[in-house]
Amino acid sequence: MDKSNHIYIKVLAVFFLFVLFLTFFSKSIYNYNLPEASIAFPMKGELNHDVEGRAEVTYKNMSDVFPDCEGRVSEVRAASGSYVNEGDVIIVLNKIEEDAKVEVKAPRSGVIIKICVSEGMYVSAVQNESLFQMAEPNGYWRSRMFISDETASILQIGNTASIEIKGVPEDISGTIVSIDSVEKDGVKQYSAAIEFAFENQDIAGKMADIVIGRDGEQFDTILPAYALQKDSKGYFVWTIREESNILGKHYVVHRLSVDLQDTDNTAVLVIGINSDTPIVTSCTEELEEGVRVAYKESENDD
Repeated sequence: MDKSNHIYIKVLAVFFLFVLFLTFFSKSIYNYNLPEASIAFPMKGELNHDVEGRAEVTYKNMSDVFPDCEGRVSEVRAASGSYVNEGDVIIVLNKIEEDAKVEVKAPRSGVIIKICVSEGMYVSAVQNESLFQMAEPNGYWRSRMFISDETASILQIGNTASIEIKGVPEDISGTIVSIDSVEKDGVKQYSAAIEFAFENQDIAGKMADIVIGRDGEQFDTILPAYALQKDSKGYFVWTIREESNILGKHYVVHRLSVDLQDTDNTAVLVIGINSDTPIVTSCTEELEEGVRVAYKESENDD
């Protein structure tokens, strides 16, 4: 009886050791096959608020001249780029069903920016199509720089812009006067209109390199820009949480909604996270809610 009990205990011990081995072995294989995520923690620092872009320089005060009757263009007496005086005849129209000519004159002195019609074209006041564009060369200029939606959300009217134009040695300073959105091909685009003064030469049509600067501030929850995700619900980050079950501890990915406060395109300032929250910055596989991962800590970008 004692011998039988002894054998039974040995068999039971071997069985439990075998189960323990299988559990450890299977867990090791499972962990080996897990996606590997790199994590970083929110850091303290400041954002580089310089926004750079390139845009064409145009006259600040531009206007269109429209026809006030129905007719065909019989003469075009001015060319794009020419200077005209107030009252100069720019275009002559033949009125439809009338043997009469209508002279379209410059409403003020200025530069013809663009002739929008040619001889023989039919025009009408109903169509609301411009005959020509002109501008007042008074030393005031405008550039319109296209920007991302994130940049549009953090720029402000009144921000100062530094402007460099090839062939112009002077330092030029401008100001954002408007931030506008327009929908093109179903996609919303944003632009910042910048106005500045420069009287030394005609710079219309030249390309300007523009840098919009903003004062930096110190923040506590800055992340690498590539750690921030966005879907139909808004901005979010992936976090890692330690969880336990019968096989032991493991790490699970969860979605955490955040609010984007600021960005410099390489780093982002968000609210909705703590400084000790581990944030996934990259992963060997695409992530989704509840996925188990192995992880390693990565260095925060400066």
